[in-house]
Amino acid sequence: MVHRTRRWLIWLLMLAMFLSGMGIGIGGTLIVVRNRILDAFHHPEKAPKQIADRLRNKLSLTEAQASRVEAILQAHQVELRKIRRVAQPQVEAQLDQVEQEIDQMLDAGQQAKWHEMMSSLREVWIPTRPE
Repeated sequence: MVHRTRRWLIWLLMLAMFLSGMGIGIGGTLIVVRNRILDAFHHPEKAPKQIADRLRNKLSLTEAQASRVEAILQAHQVELRKIRRVAQPQVEAQLDQVEQEIDQMLDAGQQAKWHEMMSSLREVWIPTRPE
């Protein structure tokens, strides 16, 4: 009976180790992905080179092709920034409206926490307006 109990304990420990490793792997992946997304939001000027490098690898581009792709991306990035400059105030206005509408249904303590949460969300996820 002791031998059988020990076998179950070994399997249980192996399962716990497997699940722990899986959790660490998933957590690490989420952190890396989040940081890459935030970096792309806050530093859009890096995007053309990063995209060109990724395409170079996936499409086996020559150096000349990769340089041309990067130049094309940089040229269009200017236009995309213009579009974002027009659209971002509309996005921010919608977020302001959401914040105000939810604020109206909260008590004073909840309101303070809500505004803190929205401020943090905007600081992290909403990039500064392009010039």
